[in-house]
Amino acid sequence: MVKFVDRKYFVDEYFHVVNQDVSVVDQDSAASGHVNCSINHPSVFTLQQKYATEFQLITAAMLDRERTAHYALKIRCKDGGGGGRGQRASRVTEKSLQVHVTDMNDNAPA
Repeated sequence: MVKFVDRKYFVDEYFHVVNQDVSVVDQDSAASGHVNCSINHPSVFTLQQKYATEFQLITAAMLDRERTAHYALKIRCKDGGGGGRGQRASRVTEKSLQVHVTDMNDNAPA
């Protein structure tokens, strides 16, 4: 399961860290409890792992509101599965997060 503090977030252009923590919960243990997360805009945003069950959303590129004012992100997390023959397949959870870029230099969007 993936958890966000909020699903809609505002970030100033030119900032590199979006103060959005992403927490994952998996009740399995060992390799089955390991979770991998990815994001649908990897050229713009990335998930930096802080702890085993917590990631932070950061920018991978400079944001510019005049180019893109809004991002509809999908975060996809997949657990380690059951790990052996006859075990369950990996579980996948997807959640959406809205990031709105706020203007810092007062130029009108294109």
